[in-house]
Amino acid sequence: MINGNPQLDLLQRLMATAEHRHRVLSQNLANVNTPGYRRLDISFEEEMKRQAEQAGALPQVIEEQGLSSRPDGNNVDMDTELGHLSQNEMLHQTCTQLLISQMAQLRRAMS
Repeated sequence: MINGNPQLDLLQRLMATAEHRHRVLSQNLANVNTPGYRRLDISFEEEMKRQAEQAGALPQVIEEQGLSSRPDGNNVDMDTELGHLSQNEMLHQTCTQLLISQMAQLRRAMS
């Protein structure tokens, strides 16, 4: 826990989850032309709930089910992945701004 503040701790864990999701989504893009590759993701909403309830839990990477596949068995769509990356970046930026705001409040309280 950062300075004994549960909000800061939660924000830090959510940022780490967004960073992990970014790596997973980037992996999907890197494998967009790999035959048989199946799209992976992390449900940020589910992870928010898990992180709020269970400190230190590692994000769960899931294989997306029910997506249409190309004839080579790959189910990654580049446009969809880029959209998910953009959304994930906004979530990370939001968490970063909230963390900066919380830290500024702590600094003001200490001075």
